[in-house]
Parts: sequence; C-alpha cells; structure tokens
Amino acid sequence: MSTLKEKDIQDYIWENKNNLCDLIESAQFPDEINSNEPWKIKPYELIFNLLLKECKKYLNSLKNNLSLFASELSLEKENESTIRLDLLGLLESENGLCIIEVKKSKQTEREAFTELLAYSSHLKQIFMPLSNVDIAHILIAPMESRIVRESILNGIVYERKFTFALIPIHDGKNINSLKLRPWIPSLEEIKDLSNISFCEENFDVCKIVWENKIDIWNPEKGENPDNFMKSNMNLVSQYAAQVMETKGIHGFVYSSQDWSEKDDFLPNAIVMVGLNPFKATKNRIMMDKYPSENFDEIKKANIDNINMMDIFPKIKQKEVHQRDNLFVKLSDCWSNELGMIGLGVIKKLSLNCSKKPISTDIRHFEWKNFQSLSSENVTCHKFNLYTTGLIREIVFEYLEKDYQYIKNNTISKHPIYQSEGISEFGINMVFEYWFVVNYILPRLYNQDFYNDY
Repeated sequence: MSTLKEKDIQDYIWENKNNLCDLIESAQFPDEINSNEPWKIKPYELIFNLLLKECKKYLNSLKNNLSLFASELSLEKENESTIRLDLLGLLESENGLCIIEVKKSKQTEREAFTELLAYSSHLKQIFMPLSNVDIAHILIAPMESRIVRESILNGIVYERKFTFALIPIHDGKNINSLKLRPWIPSLEEIKDLSNISFCEENFDVCKIVWENKIDIWNPEKGENPDNFMKSNMNLVSQYAAQVMETKGIHGFVYSSQDWSEKDDFLPNAIVMVGLNPFKATKNRIMMDKYPSENFDEIKKANIDNINMMDIFPKIKQKEVHQRDNLFVKLSDCWSNELGMIGLGVIKKLSLNCSKKPISTDIRHFEWKNFQSLSSENVTCHKFNLYTTGLIREIVFEYLEKDYQYIKNNTISKHPIYQSEGISEFGINMVFEYWFVVNYILPRLYNQDFYNDY
C-alpha cells in the first residue's frame, strides 16, 4: 500500500520544476491509422489520428516549454470560499497558462474535472477575456476511473477543450522514484464514443422559411436565382453556422429556395441540422442496459424507452419521472433551440426600413426522413453548405485524404467519385451540398457505405 500523499507528489514536482523534462516519461504512441483506401477509413479512426496529433503536441510543450511559477496557489473571491490550485505555470513561447491538478487515487481523481473547471473559470475572470486556447489543463492522476477517462475524451472530441493526463508512477514509498507517464487514449475508447453519436437518427433538422422578396432573395416566376440572390442566401447560412459554432453544436447548415414555378409565399429556407446529444445519450444508456442487443436496433429505438431513472438510478423522486418523461422533454427542447437560433438569424439578416415584419415559419424533422421529402428537400435550389464543430473537422480530414489519394492514383481509381468527378481544388468542393451530403456525411453514420466499395 502506498504511503505517498498527493501533497508529496505536488511538492516533488514543484521542487523539480527546473528539470520537469526528466520526470516525464517518453510516450509509446501508437501509429496513426493510414489507409491506402480512404473510402474505408472510419470517422473514429480520423478522430483518433487528430487526438494523437494533439497529444504529441502537448507532450512536446510540457517537456520543453512548461515553466511553473506557483504551487498551492489560493484563488480568492470576495464573499466566496477560497480554492487552491495545485500548480500553475505557463507554456513559454506559446499562448497559454497551464493549470496542473494532482490526484493520487481513483476515488479522488473523480473530483478533478470539477476543480479544473473552477480554476479555469476563475482565471478567465482575472485575465478577461481568455479563449479556450489560452489555458492548458493538465491532470496528474491514475486514470483508473472510467468517468474520468470519458470526461477527458468528451472534452477533447466534442467540446474542443483539451486536457492532457499524466499517470504518476512510483514505488509507493520513495518519492524520488516518481515518474509521470503520458496517458494515451485507446482506439476502442474513441470508437465507442463516436459510433454512439454518429447515427443518422441522431441528427435533428429545423427548417425556417421566410417570405418571397423579388430581386433581393427571389427571382421572377420561371427564373433561377442570380449570383446576387445566391450570395444573400449563402450569407444567411454562413452566419447561422457561426452561431452554431459558438454554441458548440456539431452539424451543418445550408440555405435553399423553392423553384420559382411553385409560387410559394414562403419559398426561402435555412436548413439547420445538428447532432442531438440526448439521442446520442439514449444510445449509450441502451447499450449499457441491453449489451446483447444489435446496435442497428438500438439506434432506431424510440427515445421514450429511456428516462431520467435510467441515467440517475439513485434518484429519489421516482414518481416525477414515472409521470412525466423529462429526458424526452430535454431532447425536444434541444431541437427547439436549434429553431430559435435559425429564427434569430433570419430576424437579424432581414432587417429593413419597412415597418412590416418579415413573415416566417418553422418546421422540425429528423434528417434521415427529411432527405426523402420532395416538398421540403427536392424541388428547390440548394446553396452552400457549412459544417460546424467536429463535423467540420471530419469533413476536411476526409477531403484531405481523398485528394491525396487522387493525387497519387488519379481519380479513376477512387470508386466514390468515378460517376460524379471532383474539382481540381478542394475549395470548390467543401461547401457543395451534393458533395458533402452524398460523399462525406454517409461515411459518418452509414456502415454499409464502406462495404459498397
């Protein structure tokens, strides 16, 4: 049994702040996943590669650029309790303060994220306004708790907040034996995290429509929109994507316009598609409850199958959740929030000198069903598509690998693009609706897509 305390580890690191490089072990990084057939690369493999790059970058920064300047630092706020930060430093020649939290055991490491969040929040108030890249989070802990590992992965993959973990290795008695071993997530952990989320059924659609305005948004009847009108429609979806990004929504957005022959009063639309986190949670909970169930059945299962008692088994107010499924309400409210973002975008970008407010309407769908609805998604012009969050990063990763393959092998060897072709430059493809929806997004959620080639 170890006799060393967390304070012993913290003090030893502080005492050796000038030779931290000697305390941190070299990491045995697995090889990045590279395939000679990019159409067979799975999204979780791309995420794993991105994660390895981040881990390598952080490890290099810690070994070469970290300069500690405070230990056991009290962070005081007026009329509030004092919190104490274990170690604080900066990454020299880089942009960022570095918070280090030390936890010795599986039990105490569960508190780490609450404390790191508190420290980070306090520093952001002091050095206002800091961005996410201005603070580096380092956790020194055994990494034995599943909830801690999942929290780190969730923060990296979905929240874009990187926490680098180091495992303290020692003989249990002699602090001079201390070494810090980098923790590298496994491919299986990333696979489970992404497969649960990236299901077509988990993407919600909110379509906001607004009224006809000739020569601003719309052409005359029987005509197609000109470049000026297309530009206006693209500006709407571009701004909507920026708002989605700031709110941490992973998805995509594009504008569309009904064919002018339809003579619709509300022909203009912004289509917002987002990954509903509560539907992803439904998948995870059902996989835990029914481990032998086929995942194809789980992802199709109705969200009503889960309630708060499945997520919080020890909840006492069971009668509340037996009477009213609050979990389903959360999912519905999330979809409504997507609509509120869209309505706000239309309101801002349709400002005019007229006293008459612009007419709008809102409709909700599931992405899987929406694509086949002729009245909503077929008889219309579709303009630029803009991706957000992790979806954006995956799209660009696929695009880079596709272009690299074509560069080395010619397009005739790439089975995905043989029928449609591909532009010489990626900039002409990455915002194309047909390209992203037909050749990139299916790789996220359609496992059969890989078997077709």
